[in-house]
Amino acid sequence: MQQVIKQYGLLLSLLVFLLIVKFIIVPIYEWQQQTQATNALLSHRLQKSTFALDNRNEIARLVQNTQEQLIAAENLFFDYEDENAFQLNQQQWLEKQFELHNIAVSNIGWQTAVPLDSLGLSQHEVQVSFKGNAFDIQKIQVFFESQAKWIEFVDFNYRFGRRRGSKLSDISGRMSLRFHMQEQQ
Repeated sequence: MQQVIKQYGLLLSLLVFLLIVKFIIVPIYEWQQQTQATNALLSHRLQKSTFALDNRNEIARLVQNTQEQLIAAENLFFDYEDENAFQLNQQQWLEKQFELHNIAVSNIGWQTAVPLDSLGLSQHEVQVSFKGNAFDIQKIQVFFESQAKWIEFVDFNYRFGRRRGSKLSDISGRMSLRFHMQEQQ
């Protein structure tokens, strides 16, 4: 045995060195790496928490501002009502507005309501065929766009008639309008 140790001493020393590296140094190195990664993660969390605490007044102000904007945006949409009642009310309102603006309506047709689930809304589209003076058509378009509740113009197609003297020509055409109603809470 002594002879084997003397003959292979260098190789045995190398083997002992490799065993020490494998079972003592490598686990310590891996533990250090894991600890450093954990510390870096905790340091990042601490930094984010400190930033949030240092800026809590600014964050609270921004949250309040965002909530006010959300409330204002919700006011753009019509409140929930039964689909048929909503469409009937809007159709009567549209007919009245066209009449007040001296525009003759020949047809009003509702499309199928489209639920916008991700927004909590339903979209109601109506197509209106009309005939009237060019000036009155422009006035009603501005009127619709100035409403507190959002009325979206999808299509607005028109055709000019013949001009008679100095009078603006009549326009006949069709417009598609969309109303957005909040879903039932």
